[in-house]
Amino acid sequence: MGRNKEIDHGFDPGVFHRPCGAERDLCQPVVSYVSLSLYSRARCRDKLEAEWDAGGIADPRDRFVRDGLKDYDGSLRRKLILGVYIVPLMLVCLIIYFVNFA
Repeated sequence: MGRNKEIDHGFDPGVFHRPCGAERDLCQPVVSYVSLSLYSRARCRDKLEAEWDAGGIADPRDRFVRDGLKDYDGSLRRKLILGVYIVPLMLVCLIIYFVNFA
């Protein structure tokens, strides 16, 4: 007797592994924020190292760069980069609110 070895359960398990448009749209700001943040931090590090290499600084290079990066972590520039993530998310939330409730 011929038995069907392939059983149809009514769903495609591969569907769960493909991101839909909304997931991709929400991931793009995260990728942009991480990329910009890493790039900006590396640029700041390069500037600090170049400043130390120019001379006239008594601190050891590692300490000077570490202290400069601590200052960068609390700077306005870093907070503005966070806007790459926050502003689009807030715009999407506002659009959803106005489309559904206004």
